[in-house]
Amino acid sequence: MAADAERRHFSRVSFHGHALLKQGATSWKCELLDISINGLLVVPPRRFSG
Repeated sequence: MAADAERRHFSRVSFHGHALLKQGATSWKCELLDISINGLLVVPPRRFSG
């Protein structure tokens, strides 16, 4: 695969903090690793079932 094909369309910004992930009436505390205009990356909680 060419290096150009592996490039992201949006820049990601390293960001360490806490986030609250919600699904219906259930919520989980998780760690936020980075964020971009197209989404974010979190460490899933141990008991996450989603």
